[in-house]
Amino acid sequence: MKIMKNILIVPMSLILLITGCVSPQMVKTNQFGDADLTCRQIFTQVNQLNSMESEIKSESGVSGKNAGMFLLFWPGIILNERKASDALALINERQGVLARIAEEKECSF
Repeated sequence: MKIMKNILIVPMSLILLITGCVSPQMVKTNQFGDADLTCRQIFTQVNQLNSMESEIKSESGVSGKNAGMFLLFWPGIILNERKASDALALINERQGVLARIAEEKECSF
């Protein structure tokens, strides 16, 4: 009975660890209300996206998180890098959308 608990606890713990490590926030490229954004709101969103981009870049590649993941579950590094790459692509697309809206509204930053 005790062995069965251990058999279940270890894989479940690894799954929780992996999903916690490889979940950067994903950005929706087009969002409801984009057309109604003010220049100030666009500027704020661009700053938030820049912060998210910096955070994702600092957590990917050679990092303490990936080193720890290598020791515990090396395939997690691949998942972490893929998720980071996907998140960065979405951030870049969103920045493009915001740049077009800012241009249409003649915002100056």
